[in-house]
Amino acid sequence: MKKEIADIWVASLRSGEFKQGRHRLTSQGQQEGEQYDCCLGVLGKLAIRAGVKVRQIECSADDIAQGAASSVGYAWESPLGLAVETIVLSRIVQEWAGMRSDDGALKLDGVGSSLAAENDGEATNDPELPVRGKTFAQIADIIEKYWEEL
Repeated sequence: MKKEIADIWVASLRSGEFKQGRHRLTSQGQQEGEQYDCCLGVLGKLAIRAGVKVRQIECSADDIAQGAASSVGYAWESPLGLAVETIVLSRIVQEWAGMRSDDGALKLDGVGSSLAAENDGEATNDPELPVRGKTFAQIADIIEKYWEEL
């Protein structure tokens, strides 16, 4: 991954500007205009700010029924409008950031993982137990340490 983009991403994850979400790049909150981002969704928003030609589009239940998206919330569309991603980085954002994979694949302590998996955590069969994903601050620490691998 490009070091200068990793540094901006780390600072953004620690800034408090973004609300953390899980399982989607960006999802709708309860309030109008409220959005929750996974760590990869934050990177997508940084790409837009940098002028990368990808846009965030709102997905409705009708879009899902027609197969245009897999979640109510937001998706990322490529410049040609051909690819809509809701859970991994679009190819154009991946290339801009210099990422080797669309989900931030890496090895943590010798074990294969990804930033997406670290953000989302592990689901349990017990509905009483919360999903235990890492916080943005913890993910920022991972990016700082492993940026060259990303």
